[in-house]
Order: sequence, then C-alpha cells, then structure tokens
Amino acid sequence: MKILKIGKLKPEFVRVKKCKNCKTIFEYEKKDIIPLIIDGTEIFDGVQCPICEEYFTVSRFDKKSRRA
Repeated sequence: MKILKIGKLKPEFVRVKKCKNCKTIFEYEKKDIIPLIIDGTEIFDGVQCPICEEYFTVSRFDKKSRRA
C-alpha cells in the first residue's frame, strides 16, 4: 500500500444526553456508542444510561458538550 496524501483525523466528539427514564444527564464519546440490534439486525447506534442502564439512540444533533 502506498500513501498518496496524509489526511487528518477528526477530533473525538463529546455529546450530552439526558435519560428519559431517570433524568440523569451524562456525556458520551464515540467509544461509548454501541449498535442497537433488533431481531438480529443492527438498526441504530445508541448509548446506555450509566445509572438505570436504559438504552437510547444517538443522533448527530445531540447537544455538544461544553468541554469538547
């Protein structure tokens, strides 16, 4: 393999999510996103609430963290 042009990696994003079940507000990063699978088919990307362990879908429109 030959590199023709070296690219740049995008910085890691940090987003904020509010749990609809227990109202915990938490931050998540790209490494925290997991595939949500229904009937053996990957449907959505999601995160798990660290308190009540409820799963939620993530969106690129989720609020960005102020520390990002």
